[in-house]
Amino acid sequence: MRTFDWIMLALAIGSIIFGIFSVFALWDASNQLAQAKEDINKNGLLNKNEILLAVYEVNTVGMTDTLRNNYFLTRFGFTYDQAIRMLEYLNKSDDYSLGISSLTHGDFNTSLNHFDLALIKNPSNMESKIGKSAALIGLNKTSDARLILLEIEPLYTNKAFIEKLLGDSYYNEADFENATAHYMNALGLYMTATGPKDLTAINIFVRVCEMKVKGLFNSSEVSIENQTDDWKIGEVRLTEYHIAIQSLYQYTETGGIKVDWILVRNYVFPEPHIVSIGQETNWTLT
Repeated sequence: MRTFDWIMLALAIGSIIFGIFSVFALWDASNQLAQAKEDINKNGLLNKNEILLAVYEVNTVGMTDTLRNNYFLTRFGFTYDQAIRMLEYLNKSDDYSLGISSLTHGDFNTSLNHFDLALIKNPSNMESKIGKSAALIGLNKTSDARLILLEIEPLYTNKAFIEKLLGDSYYNEADFENATAHYMNALGLYMTATGPKDLTAINIFVRVCEMKVKGLFNSSEVSIENQTDDWKIGEVRLTEYHIAIQSLYQYTETGGIKVDWILVRNYVFPEPHIVSIGQETNWTLT
């Protein structure tokens, strides 16, 4: 056989080997990507949020494409571009995110279905359980919601939000005494942790004051002074937490809220912690 023929034969064999190798490499890469997607779906929000944070980090420091891909390969086992595609995929198929979106729009049945699917994938995810309880409250299945909340309460770090949801569950049952007790606990936990900076806490404060205005419960710890143009000064005293919360606010029957200022006074240290918001700020009570 001529030398040229040997060269052509060697090239043909080399091409076949390279082709087989490429197929196996592509198959292996596809398996790795599928496994990574499966792992993220199984582990839920923790991995998704970790990947989101990593994307933010590498974009902030301005890595080159090569360094960026090496960083992701070392940390997660897939490239930066693969991570971006997976995040796009997860945003379409992440039942927790879809549950939150439906909850925000008041579609409680759809929201409940998504949280149930999220819990099938990850039965121990407490955020999905919190979301499910909120959806159940929206559907007036309040007893079922409380069972979930009381189950996870010992391990869940945001005790204030659990108290808020328990308050919501009793509020929907028109059990205003129990609702107020849980709302007051939520207020105490929010205000002692972060002061008057949390929108959820301000919503709870206004709801408690308006319940008092309507005579839905009886408590000397809540007082209201009417001002001009439907403005009110409300005060909630939380003796268990050694604080008093006071605010100038306006509330409409459609659920609109305006808050001019809100302050928290500590019984031990009487200097108030005051936050000025402004009368043009408004939102809807939830």
